[in-house]
Order: sequence, then structure tokens, then C-alpha cells
Amino acid sequence: MTAPTPRRRAREAADADAGVESQSLNRRVAERFEHVAITSARYAAYGRSVAVILVGLWLAWSLPAPRLYYPEALLAVFIALGWLTYFVCRHLGTRHWLVYLFALVDMVLLTFALLSENPFAEQPLPAALHYRFDGFVFFFLLFAGVLHSYSPRLVLWSGVSIALCWAGALALAVQAPGVVTEFSLPGLDGMPRLGAVMRAQEPDFIEVTHRVQEMLIAVLVAVIAAFAVAHSRRLVLESVRAERARDNLVRYFSPAVAAELARDDHDLGAARRGHAAVLFADIVGFTRLSESIGPEGTIGLLRHWHGLLGDIVFRHDGTLDKYIGDGLMATFGTPHPGPDDASRALAAALEMVESARPSRGAQPLDSSPAVSVRIAVGVHYGPVILGDIGNARRLEFAVLGDTVNVASRLESLTRELKVDLVASGDLVARAREEGGSTDRLAPLGMRTLRGRTEPVEVFVSKIRP
Repeated sequence: MTAPTPRRRAREAADADAGVESQSLNRRVAERFEHVAITSARYAAYGRSVAVILVGLWLAWSLPAPRLYYPEALLAVFIALGWLTYFVCRHLGTRHWLVYLFALVDMVLLTFALLSENPFAEQPLPAALHYRFDGFVFFFLLFAGVLHSYSPRLVLWSGVSIALCWAGALALAVQAPGVVTEFSLPGLDGMPRLGAVMRAQEPDFIEVTHRVQEMLIAVLVAVIAAFAVAHSRRLVLESVRAERARDNLVRYFSPAVAAELARDDHDLGAARRGHAAVLFADIVGFTRLSESIGPEGTIGLLRHWHGLLGDIVFRHDGTLDKYIGDGLMATFGTPHPGPDDASRALAAALEMVESARPSRGAQPLDSSPAVSVRIAVGVHYGPVILGDIGNARRLEFAVLGDTVNVASRLESLTRELKVDLVASGDLVARAREEGGSTDRLAPLGMRTLRGRTEPVEVFVSKIRP
């Protein structure tokens, strides 16, 4: 068997990392659902308590003692079950087996309350007659509370518990003395219609097919609800993944470009060639400045100017390639070229320089005096190579090529020329082709950049430091 190629190993490592990241995201979403389910269990306990207390007050007004004692005791048990469920969810988790047990006990208790006879009643009712009161609908009140658990399994279990309790009670009821059903009266179908109706209304008759229909409805509703809850969880997870991917894009691209990339399936990592404008900017004399303002002031200064310059890049639909110490690198025309890339890069560069003028560039740092800075910018337009670089564990979308090197050298040239902005002739020519304005630039002729043999035509800003 042949050994895996480096590319295959890298792909497998990337897939493994993606799987780990996906599992981590699934776990965080599940933990969030767990927190919401616990909160819902608390609210459900409060809601159940209030509802049961109101029912108890109504019974206290409508039933005389001692008939009142029995339903009031059942109501107290309902309140206790609600709070027990909440405490189990809070301390043991919503997936603990006790939660499922209490859900079953809830249904058992309601079945008992609906079908059992009040021991304090003066004239007990026949067992079959309790099925005539249509108490089955009360199960759905308890079932509605289970939906807030956001657990498909608990929802399905609650529906099955309803059917099991109702079936068990029915099995006991049909065995009671004197009870008849449509199956124990074989001549019922042959009776005259009025006679069959009258026989079905007698207090000892239980219509089993109707009771089975109620059980089937309970199970079907539970299945549908469980699928709906599971689908909702998937939608939330997909939404979180999409939002996370968009947040990652917003770190590098303008909001408009990030929204476009989030909507479409773009292979940003594929290596390709193109043309783009590249901009470098940094704070002049940052090392000396940082020594005078201390570590806290330095961090505050960087946060302010990184945020300000990054906003300018995004405002002109550029891509923030990276922060480099006290500066940044930005590109215009990535990941997709546009009809005005050079013009936007030049407009962003001029705005950066303008933002640091003495009347605007003083940045107060907490209680420290205002700190004035100079921003140096170099910008160039030309061919670039785009694609992912790094390894399977740490990939980075990069823009490479001589254009990047020239832009960096132009930014360094600002110190020698004692200007704020140096733009290449290629960028100026391209901006003019796009119809952009270059009136705020002055030509300075050809200059030889460090590390290059061929001179480059440069333009400088008319705004002097």
C-alpha cells in the first residue's frame, strides 16, 4: 500500500480539525440549549404552581369539604412534581433519567386524577362514566410544557407516556365488573341506529375504538413535535455556523463583501493570479512614542488606531489583510477585482493621512494627555498571487508578490521624503483610468527602492507632516 502524499495528509488533518471544530460548536450549542431548557423548567414550575393554585381556589369555592380534600391533594402533588423536575434539571441535567421518570409520573398522576373516583364522594360514579368527560385533552397541557425542554427524546417520551398511561387505565377499566364495550356486544352493529346510540350512552359502556384513537393521536402529535424540535435545533446550529463564518469574514473583509461571501460558496483558498491595490500604513515613531506613554497607553493607542484605520479600509470596501505591529496591510480588489480598486485604495490612503492631521489625530488615553501621531502610507497597484498559505492547522488567506513588496517599500520611503503618503505611478495611472481623482498627489519623479534595481515613479501627498 502506498504512503499518503503530503497533500493528502494535510487534507486529512484539515478534515480532522474541521471535525473537532464542528464537535466543539455542536457541544457549545447543546450547552446553550441545556441552559435555556433549565431556565424554561424553572418558568414552567412557576407557571404550573400559579395555574394549580388558581384551580385550587376555584375548587375551594365550588366543592364542599370533605370532597374538596382529594383534588386539592392531587394538585399539591402536581406542584411538587413541577419543582422536583426543575431541581433535577438544574443539578443533574435535562437528560438525566429522573427527568424522564417525572414526565411519566406526571402522566400517571393526571390519568389517575381524570379516571379515579373521589373517595369522599357521596355517590360514586361508574368507572366507565369517567371516560365521558373528555378529560384526555388535559394531557396536552402537560405536553405543551415539555416542548420548552428543546429535547426531541423527552417530547417523544412524553407522548408515548400519555399513550401508555391511557392504555393501562383502559385495560383496567374494561375488566371492571359490569363494563361493556363495542367488542363485548357483538349485536351492536345490527341494532337499530337509535338503539345503538342509546346503548352507547349507558353509564357502563366504554367505546374502546375512540380511546385507541386518542392514544394514536397522542403518539402522532409527539412524533411530529419531536421532529419539529429536532429540526429547530438543526436550524439554530446552522444559523450559528453561518453567523460564525460571517463573523470570521468580517474580520478581514468589508461588511458588504463579507455578506456576499457568506451567501455564496466561494473557494477563497484556491491559488490564482490577479491585479489588486496594496496599501501599507503604520504609526511613525511608534517605538519612541510607546516608551513615553507606558504599556497601558501603548495598547490603548494601538486599539484606537487599528480600529480607526481598519474602519477606513472597510469603508472603502477593502480587505484587511493583517495587522503588523503598529501598522496594517490592506488590499483592494481581493477576493474579487472591481472596476475602481486603485481609486478606492487611494481614497482610503488619503483619508488615513487626513485622520492623523494635528487637528484630528490627538488621541486621549484614559487620564493621560492627548497623544498626537503621524500615519505613513504607501500604496501600489499591480499583479498579485492570492490563496491560502500555512498548514492544515493554521491557514491564512494571503496576497503575495512583488506588488506587496513595492507597497511596503513605498511606505518606508515616506520617512526619507518626509511625507505622509507615497503612491506609485502604476497606482496613479490606474486610478486615472478608473476616473478617480489624483489632484491631491504631486509627482516626484523616479525613485529607486531598497532591494530593487528598477526605479519606480512615485507620487506624494500634498499634505505635509
